[in-house]
Amino acid sequence: MDKEVVVMRGIAPWEFEEYFSSIGGNLTDKGSYVGDNWEVELIKGFSMLGSMRIHETQIIFYCEGEALENMVKGFRLKFMRAGG
Repeated sequence: MDKEVVVMRGIAPWEFEEYFSSIGGNLTDKGSYVGDNWEVELIKGFSMLGSMRIHETQIIFYCEGEALENMVKGFRLKFMRAGG
């Protein structure tokens, strides 16, 4: 399986959990989400932005070739945020 790592800040981890469940992922005993020919691991934490503590989640995608590209692209579109 191929692997891609994406780090997201400022979004609560439960939003990622809800998303992966909605696209057919099942939560495993080790805390990852597994779907048809894919797996996603979420590593939750916090980072500092000045004096603010914000959510930071590392999302590790495991999938094959073009399916991985499509999965990451769909994920990025879903969680695109406008600055301001």
